[in-house]
Amino acid sequence: PSAHDTGYDIASNRVGRLMKAIDRRGHSIGFHPSYCSMNNEDKIESELESLKKALNYFEIQQEVTGGRHHCLKWNAKISWDQWDALGLQYDSSVGFAETVGFRAGTCKPYRTWSFSKQCKLNLIEKPLIIMDVTLLSTIYMDLNLESCKNTIDTLISTVKEFRGELVTLWHNDALLTPAVKEAFIHTLEQS
Repeated sequence: PSAHDTGYDIASNRVGRLMKAIDRRGHSIGFHPSYCSMNNEDKIESELESLKKALNYFEIQQEVTGGRHHCLKWNAKISWDQWDALGLQYDSSVGFAETVGFRAGTCKPYRTWSFSKQCKLNLIEKPLIIMDVTLLSTIYMDLNLESCKNTIDTLISTVKEFRGELVTLWHNDALLTPAVKEAFIHTLEQS
């Protein structure tokens, strides 16, 4: 728990019911370590282990294969090495918070690189292209709904043109806002 984390108990029955519902729908449960974990290998490992234990406790037969860092707190010098060492298969932390688009210069998944070891890693980066908060929040792009939809359409068109993967992030609590929900539905319909 920190000022940037909710501090909920991953082993609580409420969270367990939610994870079971996600699993029943056939969706993956991803790893989302805490805000302060980025530069702390032991903390990341401990938090991944807590997620695996919670899945086991709630009898969810699912392997944790990847996820993204909280608040996109990703560090090129160490983050990919840490996730690769933990056996995770993918990361989706390479994206912008303040704008949408192609921070990695691509919309295609790619194998990552260890800058410290100077070698390829097994970990795949699936670059984040669109984040809900980025589009509609007053602290970032602050788009009206029409501009938001046009921006989404442009990004989807580009991803399709290059036969890439549209990786998006929609916070479940943000979907309670009518504009965010409409933008989310629009994204699903257009992609």
